[in-house]
Order: sequence, then C-alpha cells, then structure tokens
Amino acid sequence: MTPSILVALVLLAAPAREVVWDGRSTIALKVPVARPGASLTTAVVFPEEALADVIAGWDKEALTLERAYGQLFLRLLRDDHRGHLDVVGQSGRLYRLYLEPAAQGEHDEAVHIRLSEDVAGERLREALALTPLGLIRAMRLGRVPQGVETEEATEELPPLHDDGTLRLKVERVYRAALLTGYVLVLENTGATPYEVNVQKLTLPRLMLVGVESLHVPPGETTRLYLVQHP
Repeated sequence: MTPSILVALVLLAAPAREVVWDGRSTIALKVPVARPGASLTTAVVFPEEALADVIAGWDKEALTLERAYGQLFLRLLRDDHRGHLDVVGQSGRLYRLYLEPAAQGEHDEAVHIRLSEDVAGERLREALALTPLGLIRAMRLGRVPQGVETEEATEELPPLHDDGTLRLKVERVYRAALLTGYVLVLENTGATPYEVNVQKLTLPRLMLVGVESLHVPPGETTRLYLVQHP
C-alpha cells in the first residue's frame, strides 16, 4: 500500500483535526486511554513521507505507539501519565508533541499536521538552493534535505555487460525542485573484479556522479549516486 493511499484511509476512517504548524510550537494531543473492549488510537499524520525516529522517555506500561510511513498511532495505557513525545521526520524536522489522557469519547481520532505558509516557503527556498554536490552528499549519508521528497525503488536496469555479470538497480530516488537524484546499486556477479568508469555513465541531463567504491570485487556491490536536471 502506498503512503498516499494509507494517508487517505486514515483520514477517511475518522474526522481529522488539522493543525497548521509554525515549525516551533508544541502540538497538544488528547490521546485515548486503553479500556477493556475498546481499541482506540489517535492517528497523527505528518507532512513527511516517513518518520526517521520517535524519541519517548515513557515507561513501557504507559504508552503504546506504532508508525507507518509518515503516520503515528498512539494510545495511553494509564490515565495518570502525560508528557512530551519528540518525532523526527525524514526531512530532519523535529516535531514536539504533548500527550495528555482524554476523557472517554473526547480523544483526537486523527490529527493532520500541515506546514504553515512560512515553513513551507522556507522548505521550498532550501530546495531551490540545493546544489548537485549537496544532494550527492545527502544521498551518501542517507539524509533527506529540506524540501526534497524521496521514495524507495526496486527497478532493475539492463545489465552493464552483455553476459549479465554486472547487475544494476535503482534503490532510491530523490526529487528536489531543480534536481533529481538516484541511488543505484551495482552488483558484480562475475568471477573477476570490476573497475567503475564514471566516464562511461550516460544519462540525459546528467550533472554529477558519485561512487561509493570504484573497485568492485566478485560477489560484492557498490553504490552509484547520480544527479540530473529533472
């Protein structure tokens, strides 16, 4: 199931409260408390394709949480606990939530966080200022710069050699306002080492290439980082 479909299902399943976030404020949530015969949660939808981390200093007996793509599902296990929960989005942005137990029937069923115009504008400006070298650095580190969307990919590309010993596939795609980045995995399935020659890499509108390792022993892999104009 794609992230967009999952978001749609979450929002259709329950009336959503929209929070326009300024990038600094703490977001207060009324979270249901676990009760016999009731399986209730608060669904929080972030303006992120995925969540990088959730930092909780809560006891295991006080809170349950699950995450999927850019959503978080929360339920309190005790009605005498409240406090902060910090969420780091794939973009690197930090969201601070404040959870408090809700009275029966008064919890937030779904909360949709939307970036304010100022924050969204800042995100776009950062994306426009992103350079090809900056995008390659981010891809090598597994980071997602502000204003950049990313998605996993499993597309198998034609082998580099006619004998099929050099397999190439797309692992991840990064889409910025003026740049598109690709993380490719090159696997050497042959019996001899392979030396990557970046001069032979051809791609329309190719701007910059990065390589994890130019020397690929038999049975090993390396990653290629390509940046092009979209």
